[in-house]
Amino acid sequence: MDFYARLLVAQPTPVVHVTINVGLGVLGDPLQGNRHVQSVLYGAELSRPLTRQLAVVVGADGRTGPSQPGLEPRAIGRGGVAWTEGAARIEVNGTVGLTSRDGNLGVAVKAIVGLHAFTP
Repeated sequence: MDFYARLLVAQPTPVVHVTINVGLGVLGDPLQGNRHVQSVLYGAELSRPLTRQLAVVVGADGRTGPSQPGLEPRAIGRGGVAWTEGAARIEVNGTVGLTSRDGNLGVAVKAIVGLHAFTP
């Protein structure tokens, strides 16, 4: 069984919205079922609004890991556009693998619904 925990920090500025996350993953080894490995998970995204609802986004996500097959370090870069309507956001991104083990090019679609757990 895998376990993930992340801390997410977001800061809007007058020009861009910066989002950074860092965390820990306890990942099961797909080649040796009785083995687990700790990995640092990380990511960053810059979002530049073009209109009130449309933004250009660029970011990267990845993880550390041992050099053994199955749990090696991974990283992916992405860039695209985001459409926001109320609390919902849809992103369409082109992706590129940043390590030799990742895929070359791809497409990703992300759907986000923002929930406010605490009222400031």
